[in-house]
Amino acid sequence: MRGAGRFLLAVIVVSSMGTKTEWGVGPIANYIREIKATMDIAKYASLATFSRTSEDINSRIIFPKPTNVTKADKLEKVYFATNKHSRKYKELQPTSIRDSPARVNLLYWDPEGVGYVAIRGAAYICAQDEAYSQYWNGWDFVYPNGPLTEFYTLIRVVPDEIEFASYNRFEVDVGNGAKPWEECIEMSIFIKKDVRFPKRHNKLTHHVCAISLGHNRTDWRPLTLIRSDPTAKWSFLPDQEK
Repeated sequence: MRGAGRFLLAVIVVSSMGTKTEWGVGPIANYIREIKATMDIAKYASLATFSRTSEDINSRIIFPKPTNVTKADKLEKVYFATNKHSRKYKELQPTSIRDSPARVNLLYWDPEGVGYVAIRGAAYICAQDEAYSQYWNGWDFVYPNGPLTEFYTLIRVVPDEIEFASYNRFEVDVGNGAKPWEECIEMSIFIKKDVRFPKRHNKLTHHVCAISLGHNRTDWRPLTLIRSDPTAKWSFLPDQEK
């Protein structure tokens, strides 16, 4: 299991060898590639938005444009189409209270990989030119006239925080310390009996028992990447660098 305990070591090794520092090299770039792969495998995502009529949060399933089609190498944006007459379109309007873009959460679930990607960021309603040029033909079953469909509109989500865990596919997690050995044995027995985890997935037992790699958190949180603005570089959550 890879976790935050190894991050600093990886950075030190890269720096001491004088390796290139452009995008595509180093642990964060590798994680972004695995995050994008997980998103494309999942295909669908749950979109959460704030209600405009109450204090509730509304969720629904959406079909985002695959990242390998968008070609956003640094995961600087995620596109999805929506009906401009829908409730979510209204909830994606800039908020009058903060006079800023709507905040949203996208959650992708990879059941076979026992992992997920949660993206938080700002949502923007695209202008006509961008909506037309970024239309994806995978949405044709909803929009019969493609980007010329009257009710079609495009939303661009600009992420500023990503949470990622992938126990079985990419072996990524961050936890709050290794579990007691007795608890690991109990988990091993549970996993072997659980039909959702065939024999080839039994290595999940080791992952659960060795989550922290020496990382002494008092709470549990998955691998988290953050950035201050759309032009900034992704970085690890500060306490995950230790």
